[in-house]
Amino acid sequence: MKRYFKLYLAFFKNCLIREMEFRSHFILQNFISLAWAGVVMVTFFFIYQQVSVVNGWTLEMMLLLTAVYFLIDRIFDSFFEINFGNFITIVNTGQLDLVLTKPVSSQFFVSLRQFSFAMIFSNFTMIGVIIYLVSRYFSPTSWLSIFTFLILILVSVIITYSLWFMTLLPIFWWGRVDNMQHLFRPFHQLCRIPID
Repeated sequence: MKRYFKLYLAFFKNCLIREMEFRSHFILQNFISLAWAGVVMVTFFFIYQQVSVVNGWTLEMMLLLTAVYFLIDRIFDSFFEINFGNFITIVNTGQLDLVLTKPVSSQFFVSLRQFSFAMIFSNFTMIGVIIYLVSRYFSPTSWLSIFTFLILILVSVIITYSLWFMTLLPIFWWGRVDNMQHLFRPFHQLCRIPID
């Protein structure tokens, strides 16, 4: 475990150095990521100017659901999206053969090789929005509820990882699965809409 932590730390440092070489790109990506979340949240303000409750959901509940969705999505994107995007290329160009010869778990390597800093501002902003909404509209909150919430965030990232990784596995038989991979994102975005 310690060896994997050291390896991931080296990956992280390498990605940070790469991002700092192109600072304006880093800032622009973070701004765009934050703007997407902001646009979705502002949409709910327009909807709730006309009504106070939509099928039992108040504005504060919708904003909290949206902030939690974007937090989970941005955490996932930071750790895995860039790697999953490169997975098809790694397999089709034969780079996976080199990965398989390394003395490290190949799934760890292909899943966590790169870290995206494009979502850092968005992650911290969503955490701030969640803390504000919970403390203002949903308090008092017990420590058990907070702990359960953090566990559920982790579980949701793991489930998202598993489902998206499953859409990549047919590449070993079919060679090209770009369309299947791109289908995952719209289904994932349904999570920000209440089912009731």
